[in-house]
Amino acid sequence: MRNRLFSRLMITAAVVTALFFGACNTSEPAPEAERVVVAVVDGHIVEPFEYYVYLSEQQRFFEATGGLDFWHEISRANDAQTQTKLNTLRQLA
Repeated sequence: MRNRLFSRLMITAAVVTALFFGACNTSEPAPEAERVVVAVVDGHIVEPFEYYVYLSEQQRFFEATGGLDFWHEISRANDAQTQTKLNTLRQLA
């Protein structure tokens, strides 16, 4: 009877020890989702939501001054969309 009780106790202790060491995993935690960065301006990370706020302001400005046809015209060396994006980054700086 004592041998049976002792063997059950040893099996239980082995299972508890295995569960304990299984829970104490030494591997590194899973990396967080990658942070989406549109640009880095003067050491400040520009995230998409911030960029789109300034981009929409630039779009409204160009549409107010040049009308909706402005997007189909080519001004200077850059087309309107590229110029809008560049102005947005300048405004963020």
